[in-house]
Amino acid sequence: MTSLQWTRRRALAALGALPASLTLPPLRADAAPPSGPPLARKEPVRETHWGEEIVDPYRWMENPKDKDWESFMKGQSAYARQVLDSIPGRKALYERVTQLSGGVPIANPPQVTDKGRLLYEMRPLGANQFKLYMRETINAPERLLIDPGTLRGPNDVHMSLDWWAPSPDGRYVAYGLSAAGSEESVLHILDIDANKVLEERIDRTQFGSPSWLSDSKSFFYNRLAETAKKTATIASAATTLSTMATTTASRQPTVSHTSSTTDAVANISFWISFCALSLAVSP
Repeated sequence: MTSLQWTRRRALAALGALPASLTLPPLRADAAPPSGPPLARKEPVRETHWGEEIVDPYRWMENPKDKDWESFMKGQSAYARQVLDSIPGRKALYERVTQLSGGVPIANPPQVTDKGRLLYEMRPLGANQFKLYMRETINAPERLLIDPGTLRGPNDVHMSLDWWAPSPDGRYVAYGLSAAGSEESVLHILDIDANKVLEERIDRTQFGSPSWLSDSKSFFYNRLAETAKKTATIASAATTLSTMATTTASRQPTVSHTSSTTDAVANISFWISFCALSLAVSP
């Protein structure tokens, strides 16, 4: 009971602290209800599984190229917008929440490398996406490493930073980029010291989770097998060794890539291949 009372007190105090302009007015009895949502066409598809007939009237929606798909989704969006905008007091509340939540930068906990470099994601004031930053030490100037907002994918679509992992010595950071919200990550490697993205690209790394070795020249990562995109059966996972050789002449690394496939590794679920990548950096 004490906990419930305390929660109520806090809620009342929070509401009392809001400006009077945010007080929600009562619903008008004569307010016209919004028009209804668009109706989707029905094309029943019947299937029998284990003796039970399953009827799916909306199977056609699985085809994004269907002539009715885009207009139906836009109609749903317009209806949702109409309903939300008709809520009394919502606009003022939305503006206040936006002011409070977007008025300060948001940073995630940093990862600290062996040599003291700090890498962290932060959403700056007014930004829509998190960006990857670095500091040499806690009090050093901030350096922007990856800004997905400035990157564009095929057909000029936006890019997202899905994950990232720095090498133990802090020289490299492996990270995944995906286009247009697809979450189909492509692994990239940034040489922080040279401020250069290496030429290597490894697709099918939605679940990349790079794990660097202590030498800071190699890491293991997960990769979807080719068959994962072509069949719904679990594919045999293969071990792929990728080797990148870099030279530091003129401080501009050049990269060569070779691959070899060994015997399949059994029972790795969800079509994930277990891979390794090695960076051989000349002195």
